[in-house]
This record gives sequence, structure tokens and C-alpha cells, in this order.
Amino acid sequence: MVSKVEIAMPGRDERAEVAQVRDVVSRLTAAWREQRFEAMTELLHEEVVFESPGFSGRIQGRRACVDSYRQFMAAATVLEYVEHAVAVQTWGATAVARTHWEMAWRQGDASQREDGHDVMVLTRDGGNWQVVWRTLVPTAG
Repeated sequence: MVSKVEIAMPGRDERAEVAQVRDVVSRLTAAWREQRFEAMTELLHEEVVFESPGFSGRIQGRRACVDSYRQFMAAATVLEYVEHAVAVQTWGATAVARTHWEMAWRQGDASQREDGHDVMVLTRDGGNWQVVWRTLVPTAG
């Protein structure tokens, strides 16, 4: 009698990858909210690009992108920030994460309130996910 042997083939565990990408997004949010800007550097690719239609345009490079968070937090007081569940899709070493956010802040004497979507493209290099592209899409209204 011939017995059937099943061989475990190495494959990706998509649920684990999605959880890892969500963790990167969560850690990035926590770092800027807590003003731990240096903690952001491991989460952003060296050549990361921030495209911000309706905001400040294009920012390129890890240092410049981290500085954009630093400058915003130095100039504004965040009164409220809510980030909804992160939707993630992965393809091998590439992932897209999208989340809806709502934020209220004060800058000088002016109060602002806005909501929209944050869309990030991530790449996995050496086992670690990093953001390579990000855009903020404000809700029209």
C-alpha cells in the first residue's frame, strides 16, 4: 500500500502580513501623535514620497517626511483624532493600507476640523514593512 505524504510548501500567511501592515500604520500614528518623531524613521522607506492633494503638495525622503509631522505638531494642537479600521491588501512584498480619519486641531487662533482617507503603499524589504508612498485624500465638502 502506498501512503500519501503531504509536504508543507512554504507560502505567505496573508493574515500575518495584513496584521504586520496594520501594526506599521498603528505605530506610525502613535509616533506622530506622541511626538516620538525618531520612532517614525524605521517605518518610512528612505525614499518615501508624501503626495498631499489639497494640502502641502509633494514631500520626498524620510527626513523631509518626518519633519513634516514635526512641523505640523509644533504649529498645531490636536484636539481630536479618530482613525477608523485600516483596510489592507497585500501582493507579495507590496501592500496598500487605507484608513478613514477625523481630526480637529487649533493652529494659532483658528480651529480646524477635517476628515478624509489616508492611503499608504508599503513595501517589505528584509522582512520589515515600510511606507514608500502616502497621500491624504480629504473628504469633499
